[in-house]
Amino acid sequence: MCLNILAIDMTFSYASIALLKNKNIHTISSFNIRKKDINVYNCINSLLASKGIQVHDLDYISFSKGPGNFTGLRMSCNIAQGLSLGLKIPILCVSTFILMAEEVFKKKNFNKVIVAMQATKEKFYWGKYKRNKNGFWFGEKTESLLDKEDILKKIKMINSEYISVGSAWSKIPNKNRCIKNIKEITYPNIRYIFPSSLLHIQKNLTFSADKIEPVYLGRYTF
Repeated sequence: MCLNILAIDMTFSYASIALLKNKNIHTISSFNIRKKDINVYNCINSLLASKGIQVHDLDYISFSKGPGNFTGLRMSCNIAQGLSLGLKIPILCVSTFILMAEEVFKKKNFNKVIVAMQATKEKFYWGKYKRNKNGFWFGEKTESLLDKEDILKKIKMINSEYISVGSAWSKIPNKNRCIKNIKEITYPNIRYIFPSSLLHIQKNLTFSADKIEPVYLGRYTF
């Protein structure tokens, strides 16, 4: 069955919207959520119209739930809830860092990933993930907001091979040879939300508008 899924990611300063239609992914380039003249609903309508569908043709809303920017997460959560209520369709919630882990898997065929993102000058987001043979990523319970010293302690404890991605690694010295950094993956790419979204549909892991909650970890508006 072919599904139409609209995906929204606004976890950091820039946001992206994507559409999965007939197993093909279409995206709108990232835009700065701080610009007051940006109307996200207009961007959504523009994307849908360019692919010949209307908003009522959507089957699901996929929501990148964080960790990340408080303002961006609140905005994207409100949009997902509004569309879900108006269209009477369910929401799929995917960890923002799993998008980055999925990109590693698609590009490097490696299933163990550490994500570290800069939250403030002194605080960092951290998450450690592993993908099973069915395509599910585990590790959301490791998502945390840490200072540099705590990150360094966690790095020392890693004793098996991992790939690291994210914007924080230029600030964090890594002397653990088990961890290999991929510098080109520093922020989430909305395209990689769909593998987890489709798995959630298969397992009926969907939510109504009143049941979703972003993962803030800290109310930062960077």
